[in-house]
Parts: sequence; C-alpha cells; structure tokens
Amino acid sequence: MDNGLKVKFSDSSLKFLDSITNKEKSKIKEKIIFLNNYISEFSILPIKELDIKRLKGTWEGYLRLRVG
Repeated sequence: MDNGLKVKFSDSSLKFLDSITNKEKSKIKEKIIFLNNYISEFSILPIKELDIKRLKGTWEGYLRLRVG
C-alpha cells in the first residue's frame, strides 16, 4: 500500500549520513521503516512514539524525526 510518505533529506543531513557508522545508519533506517509501517497501519503520525516535530522557518510544512 502506498501511503504517500516521502522522506526528504537536507544537504547537511546527507553530509552527516556520510560521516556516521553503518550501525547508526541502521538505527535511522529502522525508525523510517517504523514510521512508514505505522502510517500504513493506523493512518496517523506516531508523533510521541518517534519524537516527531513540525519544523518552522524555511522548512515549514516539513517534519523532523529525531533518532538518538
């Protein structure tokens, strides 16, 4: 099922991803997969379960997912 979830990474986040270990990358991937599955199953954002916040300023309209 396509839930319309799109993940967009800022240039600085892509640079950060290049600098971290595969273990840390795996944690991020797991959170994104959990987010996708949760939205597919319940049709809502797991705001509290995943520490998701709405962004302001230039990134208004986007959400950030905190991992670690």
